[in-house]
Amino acid sequence: MTNLGYLYDDGQGVPQDYNKAREWYEKAVAAGEPGAMGNLGLMYYKGKGVPQDTQKAKEWLEKGAIAGDAGAMRNLGNLYSEGRGSPPDYQRAKEWWEKAAAAGDREAMVGLGDLYYRGHGVPQDYQKMREWLEKAAAAGHTEAMRNLGVLSRDGQGVPQDYGKAKDWFEKSASAGNAKAMTNLGGLYHEGQGVSQDYGRAKEWYEKAASAGDLDGIFSLGSLYYQGQGVPQDYRRAREWYEKAAAAGVADAMFNLGLVYAEGQGVPQDYQKARAWFEKAAAAGDADAQQRLNTLPSAQPNPEAQSHYDLAVAADHQGDVDKAIAEYRKAIAADPNFAEAHFRLGRVLRDAGQEQAAAEQFAAACALEPANPQVCRK
Repeated sequence: MTNLGYLYDDGQGVPQDYNKAREWYEKAVAAGEPGAMGNLGLMYYKGKGVPQDTQKAKEWLEKGAIAGDAGAMRNLGNLYSEGRGSPPDYQRAKEWWEKAAAAGDREAMVGLGDLYYRGHGVPQDYQKMREWLEKAAAAGHTEAMRNLGVLSRDGQGVPQDYGKAKDWFEKSASAGNAKAMTNLGGLYHEGQGVSQDYGRAKEWYEKAASAGDLDGIFSLGSLYYQGQGVPQDYRRAREWYEKAAAAGVADAMFNLGLVYAEGQGVPQDYQKARAWFEKAAAAGDADAQQRLNTLPSAQPNPEAQSHYDLAVAADHQGDVDKAIAEYRKAIAADPNFAEAHFRLGRVLRDAGQEQAAAEQFAAACALEPANPQVCRK
């Protein structure tokens, strides 16, 4: 009966129906099945088909835990760890997670590792954290494997060892952990313990992105944005950044702001740039707020923008003469176009025309002295 309840609870082979799930769980409880008690507690804990009720959740989870259900023990530990309307009680969480871990619950082992990592209710102890993660990993917990890789990569509680990090990431990735795939891509991207290989990084980021990992999606965008291992392609970068931003990744929102502010693969559009920087700032990105403070409020007139876009394209293609000519046309159409002054100065400097470059840099600074994107050399 508990299993029937679970099918409706999870929508496996039947339409998801929390009411039917609860009915079967209640029948299972009446028949003395301890797992159903914990599942009822979880329904009240999460408010699935019933009003969320921490007290009822606790009562049912305690019944299941006392009856020996490891999942109920673990979820009771979760309840105490989160607090839910009262201060967290990490000591009680630890007690229940230890009981669940002794019964073989992998998630409880990870929870205990997290307590020692954060020093919640116990002295911070990376050694004990690692021991619990190793137990969870030995039991097949892929996120524990990945976290062990992170510890070795970053040298947290263990000597930094990129080789061990790679081994753990590979174990986790081979078991389907998408975040570990991104982590492996990062090792190849940065050349940490392996030869730097943007192609291998791209392969792992693509696997992670296909599995839905947001960091993998963002990292693919960055490869195209920087032209690392692939031809630089701002359009492809923008597409990947938009996918990550739609899922709430603040760094992707910030980079989309840059794309529009700089006119990278799109017409320069300060209004769209401002909208993306505002979203990034609202998501907690401090750099986005700084960008908002320095973003020009006025958009260049259409004629100036058209010449500017042609200049940027020529600049990217290495056509210096055309870039210089189009930047000058943009400035002639809008003398207050600070970004055009700055970019023209940069092209002139690279062409060895130092005096002419200095004049353009000075003009950009005079127009927008508080904007570090144009008031620099």
